[in-house]
Amino acid sequence: MSEIFNIDDKLPEKGTNIIGYDSNGDKYYCFRCYCHDLNCMEWRCSITGYSLLINVVKWEYDYE
Repeated sequence: MSEIFNIDDKLPEKGTNIIGYDSNGDKYYCFRCYCHDLNCMEWRCSITGYSLLINVVKWEYDYE
């Protein structure tokens, strides 16, 4: 199991698969959009690549 980070303390690397958690504790397999904008906070599904309308508050790297 990897370390869980608070999104306000550390952002995941763009394009790297993570497990994101919203404020309800729901789990999402996603990644931060890999566009050219370094400030982009759009989340995308790790399987389909489609945009997700979620608010990630905590995350961990997906090593599975």
